Amino acid sequence: QLSEGFRGCERRCDEDPCCRGFGFVRNNRTEEVVCLPLISLGIQTCSQGDMTTWRTSDCRPSKVKATPEPFGWYQKPVNLWSPSSGLCPRFNLPKNNVSMDQWRSISDSSVLIDPSLTTYDVIHLSHDLTTDQNQTRDWCLHACQEAETCAAVSIRQTESAVRCILYPDTVTCGLSSASSPTVSCRLIIRESAPQVYLRTERLPSATSISIPGHGTLQGVAMETAIGSNTRTVIQFLGVPYARPPIGSLRFEVA
Repeated sequence: QLSEGFRGCERRCDEDPCCRGFGFVRNNRTEEVVCLPLISLGIQTCSQGDMTTWRTSDCRPSKVKATPEPFGWYQKPVNLWSPSSGLCPRFNLPKNNVSMDQWRSISDSSVLIDPSLTTYDVIHLSHDLTTDQNQTRDWCLHACQEAETCAAVSIRQTESAVRCILYPDTVTCGLSSASSPTVSCRLIIRESAPQVYLRTERLPSATSISIPGHGTLQGVAMETAIGSNTRTVIQFLGVPYARPPIGSLRFEVA
């Protein structure tokens, strides 16, 4: 019975020239199985396949069950999307006022690719929303600005969507391997992209950390020169109520 319902849902999307995909899901409260044809894939966040330890989106559990198969969200192959722009409804991203003075475009030479990076968040914007490239860029940059710890954004096109990846501060600095070593800094990202932006506005730095049951660890923000660049380093002044590491409190070999 489930398989028949799934095939009916799939057929319904195939027959609709404006359908971009569908959801075949179960309502967690009523246990009702629902077919949801989608005329736009919209804004997609919180992918379960991402191996990330850092999120900017609210990824609390959904009220619908999308596992196991055949439950889930399905995309119609892009080559079957209707080319008739006048036949299907038009959608637009909300406009966001972003000052490019607060962002700096990063060249390939200032980027380091590390596919094992686990601090990132992915947002997909369906192509039917992204007809204006500047507006699409501004939407992704604004999404980063809405997150307090977001510092960089990469943007690239995929077959069905614009892929925005948001990052916290992943800049790393070190000495070059030249005969006269100099300090250079690079932004670490998971995958290459033709557009990479780094925030230039100062992000708030936490200079105190509350330790439940013990008190508050106080610190100060210090500007540290690294070659021609500067980085803000938080120096913490001590652990409250800490006992000296002597006797049984000393570190032991594991």
